[in-house]
Amino acid sequence: MLSIRERFPAPWRVEETSGGYRVIDKTGFLVAYVYARDDLQHHARREYMSFDEARAVANAIAHLQSPHPDRSSIPTTDGTESHRRKTID
Repeated sequence: MLSIRERFPAPWRVEETSGGYRVIDKTGFLVAYVYARDDLQHHARREYMSFDEARAVANAIAHLQSPHPDRSSIPTTDGTESHRRKTID
């Protein structure tokens, strides 16, 4: 059985669409789709993420497959990194 890295080769890239963001692997395979809307009515009811929120999630997904990922942080919408909490088993 192929590993995730073999099945969906790096680099993964993020592409904006009219309804959110797509995460695509090196071969062009669609790995993930993150839905978004910039309609305040839907945000108030928590039905969709904003485009900024969706971009941050898509970038975090794409970051998971980077060749030498820094597992201690993930990218955010403003280009900074948010440090993850370390879990205790």
